Amino acid sequence: MAELVLDISKYDSGIDLEEWKRRRGLWGVIIKFGGNERAVGGRYRDYLSDEHYNKAKQAGLHIGAYYYTDSIDITAARDDANHFASLLNDYEFDLPCYMDVEDARQFNLSARSITDIIKTFCDTLRNRGYYAGLYTGGNA
Repeated sequence: MAELVLDISKYDSGIDLEEWKRRRGLWGVIIKFGGNERAVGGRYRDYLSDEHYNKAKQAGLHIGAYYYTDSIDITAARDDANHFASLLNDYEFDLPCYMDVEDARQFNLSARSITDIIKTFCDTLRNRGYYAGLYTGGNA
């Protein structure tokens, strides 16, 4: 059985999750809590993550989180995972917390390198008590 789950971030300001649940059968959300992007100055918190989390809780939805990273080595991946975990401290999740891997900086990495980066990030999250997953597009 397929369930409808939305990826939401600062780009989804004003989204009515109750309406999505009522009209479209929305089951859960994966909320962007932050990221690390050289293009925007480094590590950050998505400024709508609290609002989206509270609306999802209020709507009775299943909730997960994701973190966009442009990490190209395992040290940065570990630091990003620890930053992500620090953003999640005050929240409860019943869906995984994902590493979002789809940055152009990562496209030319070897399969071994990107695998090690993903494994480091996910292992760090698991060691911090989160169920970790990978979120990516067709380019990764």
